[in-house]
Amino acid sequence: MLHGKELHKSIQKRCRIQPGMLVKSSHADVIDKLALVVSVSPACSFDRDYEGAEEHIFYMCEPFDGTPSFVDYVCNLEQVS
Repeated sequence: MLHGKELHKSIQKRCRIQPGMLVKSSHADVIDKLALVVSVSPACSFDRDYEGAEEHIFYMCEPFDGTPSFVDYVCNLEQVS
């Protein structure tokens, strides 16, 4: 059974969104905001793996419009090509 950083990395490998991707957020506070995924939020942690866990990773995102950085769950992010 995986724990700590190993568990987190295992879940992140399955994730459809990764650092470096351009995304659009659909979260209520930042709807349709284009941003670059910078990193996993330091507050993101898992104590166990479960189906769909990869949608619950939350990333630090840097918007392109000069507004402050924000954190959002993968389930609220859409990759922009």
